[in-house]
Amino acid sequence: MLIDGFALKSPEFAFYGLTHYHSDHYGGLNKNWKYGPIFATPITIALAVQDIGILQNHFRPLQLNKPVEIDGTGVYITALDANHCPGACMFLIRQGKRRVLFTGDFRYHPADMDRESADAIAGLAGDIETIFLDTTYLSPRWEFPAQRAVLDALTTRALELNRPDRLFVVATYKIGKEKVLFALADALHTRVNVSEAKLALLSVMYPPAIVAKYFTATDVTAQVHVAKGVSFKGMPGLLEHAVQAGFTSVVGVVATGWTHTNPRNGTGTLVKTATHPDCSGQAMLLTLAYSEHSSFSEARALVRVLGPKRVQSIVSTAPEEAKKIKAHLKDCMDLSTDRSTLIPFLSQTPQPQKRKSLEVIDLDPSQPQARSEFIPRRPRLEDEAALPEIGMPVLVESPVEVIELD
Repeated sequence: MLIDGFALKSPEFAFYGLTHYHSDHYGGLNKNWKYGPIFATPITIALAVQDIGILQNHFRPLQLNKPVEIDGTGVYITALDANHCPGACMFLIRQGKRRVLFTGDFRYHPADMDRESADAIAGLAGDIETIFLDTTYLSPRWEFPAQRAVLDALTTRALELNRPDRLFVVATYKIGKEKVLFALADALHTRVNVSEAKLALLSVMYPPAIVAKYFTATDVTAQVHVAKGVSFKGMPGLLEHAVQAGFTSVVGVVATGWTHTNPRNGTGTLVKTATHPDCSGQAMLLTLAYSEHSSFSEARALVRVLGPKRVQSIVSTAPEEAKKIKAHLKDCMDLSTDRSTLIPFLSQTPQPQKRKSLEVIDLDPSQPQARSEFIPRRPRLEDEAALPEIGMPVLVESPVEVIELD
C-alpha cells in the first residue's frame, strides 16, 4: 500500500491511501488513474473528483473511526480525524495485534478533534508499533497557542481596524485556513469573495446553507477576499486590487505557524501588524500565530500517549534530523525492546534509484508483510503558500511513505 506518494504509482502496489487533499500529498494523481483503489475520506474523495476529474469508483471511502478490511488481506485500515484541513485523516493500520499509525499532516489538540477519534487515540496507548509522524514543527522553538485563541485575537484586531472602505485579503490555497475565513466573516458581518473554482471546492466540503451564508464568487464588495499569495512585499499590488474592488485601504492576513516562535515569557504575540511604507498608511499586513500542524509539545503529546516502539518522520529522513527526532521523542517512547536506538533506519540516506525496502514492523511470516520505503519528493509548499514571498523558512524536501501489503 502506497500512502500519499502518487508520483510513485506502479502496478506493484495493490492499494493506495490519500490522507488529505493538499498538493504535496496528491501529486501524481490524475483523471487517467489506472492503478489500485485509493482509500480516503468522503470529503477528500469529493475534492479529488471535483478538482481533477478522477472517477469516484477509483476510491474506497473511509468514514471516520470505522475500520475497513483491505480486500480480505486481514489488514484493517481506520481513518481518524487529523484536525488539519477538511477531510484530513490519519490512518491506523492493524493486522492482528500489530498496529501502525500514519499521521499525515495533523494537529494533535484533542479539544478541537472529533471526539471519537480523540478517544480512540487515547485507547491505543501502548498498542502502537510505529508512528509515521508529521514533524514539520518538531523543535522546541515552535510552540503555538490554541487556534481558538489566535482566531479570537484576529477578530479583535480586525474590529479595531475595520471601516467600510477597508478590504481584508486572506492568504489561502485550494483548501485550508477555512477557520480564519469563518472567523473574519462572522466578526465583520460579511461574506468571503472567492473564485468560481474555490467555490466549487467549498461546495463539496460544506452544506449548501453554510456555503451560501459565508461565500460568494460574484460580489466583489464583500469585505473579505482570498488570494494565493499575500506578502509584505506585495502589499502595493494588494492595495491596487482593493481599489479596483471599490475600497481605499487593504489589510493582508497571513495565518502560518512559521511566524511564531516559542517566546521566553511563554506567550508571545498572537497577531503582528506591519504597515507598508510605500502605501501612505493604506496597506498593512497581519501575521497570525496560526498553524494546522502540531507544535513541538503537541507532537510529543501524541507520542507520549501512544508510547510507540518506533517513530519515523514523514517530513525528513536526513541523518542529522533523525538525531534531533531521537533526542526530542525518546522519553515519550517504549524503547524496552531496543534501548540503543530510536529506529534503526532513521539514519539511512534515501536512495531513490535503489528504492531499498526497510522493514518497520515484524509480522508473522505467514501473514502479509508491512514495509516502508522513503523517497524524496518535491518541496512541500502547500501549508504556507506565501512563505517564499515573506521570507519565512520552507522545508526543502519531504519523504514519501510506502506501506507494502504482500
